[in-house]
Amino acid sequence: MANKKYYSYKTFYPEEISGSYVTVFGESFINLENLSDPELEELGFVSIELPEGLYKIKNQEGKYPPEEFWTHSYTWYRPTMEFIVGENNLEQKISQINYNTFWNDLSETSAYDKIREESMTSLPVNTVATELIALFSDAKSNNIKVNRIQNCLDFIFTNIVFTEAQLQEIQEIFVGTGMQYQYTIPNGN
Repeated sequence: MANKKYYSYKTFYPEEISGSYVTVFGESFINLENLSDPELEELGFVSIELPEGLYKIKNQEGKYPPEEFWTHSYTWYRPTMEFIVGENNLEQKISQINYNTFWNDLSETSAYDKIREESMTSLPVNTVATELIALFSDAKSNNIKVNRIQNCLDFIFTNIVFTEAQLQEIQEIFVGTGMQYQYTIPNGN
């Protein structure tokens, strides 16, 4: 598959152009997909090569964003029509953690079924699992209690034996939602 092309219209943020385009000024263009780069340039569209990381983000192949989503920022600089690539610090990475997706995806795994199963026979596991549910509900509303979430994760991973497949499920979700920048999964399994 050929790489997608992105164009900046009169120095505005580059976009992939489909058949039609409406500018911020209200101008409409149609049948753009049939035009060559020189013809597009006459109309004010300049072909822009995206930085590799940004291209990966915009054309994400898997369920979760690529590593570059967490590690870099991409700022469009209009005067020179280029991207300034910055490296995200830990605070910026943490601010992008997707608690909602983490919880939704975790609740669809066999690891979550294992936690539910254990919580039916163990009062301590039930208590901590219930607290974790409440903490994630709060986190999805941006009321994040990092230490309490980590304590619950520590307890669960120390007291429940997961299979390798279940641990792999959790790890994939953990990394895919950015949780690894704030939390750790204990090696108790």
